[in-house]
Amino acid sequence: MDAGVVRELPRGLRITETGMYVPTQLFDTAAGGTGFAGEFTIVCDVSHIVVQSFRLELDWADIEDWLDTGVDRNGAPDSYGVPGRGDLTFHKRLVINDRLKRRFRYSDQLRGILLGTSGIAIPEQITSGQIVSGQFVLVTSLGDRFTSKLAIRVDRTYRSAGVRHSGMSGEPASTMNTSIATDDSDKDKGTVH
Repeated sequence: MDAGVVRELPRGLRITETGMYVPTQLFDTAAGGTGFAGEFTIVCDVSHIVVQSFRLELDWADIEDWLDTGVDRNGAPDSYGVPGRGDLTFHKRLVINDRLKRRFRYSDQLRGILLGTSGIAIPEQITSGQIVSGQFVLVTSLGDRFTSKLAIRVDRTYRSAGVRHSGMSGEPASTMNTSIATDDSDKDKGTVH
């Protein structure tokens, strides 16, 4: 998706992919799962809304394991980093993983990078450079569900040679966090195309 494209969500939030520091991308993790990095600006256009949870839905997995405040390669506690990806290490003030679940008031704005993983591998048939569809989902404290469709570039450059990939959609590549959201109680507030 092109940087600066605004995705309008019906009454509540506006999301813009910015891509200033990192392009929206999926990649192989060191553990053999799927990683996600993307940069967004989220603006509230109602009196208030509380984001309770968020995830990225893909055809083969959901990205719900958002990296916690992490350490860089030297163990400094002020950075977030994707293990095995030195190019995806960012100062904590640039990452919004721990700041997205919050109350937004009218005109509040949150800008930053989201970094997440799933323990399920990218299917073998998906190649580096390929664009895949995903859906970013925000769920409010009232159970309202806001969605935004994303076109995401796959980067398989850092694929671990020693990791066994199943090649089958949905089969875990490791025992690390293989749960997938199945919350059907969410009601759609709107879908953005």
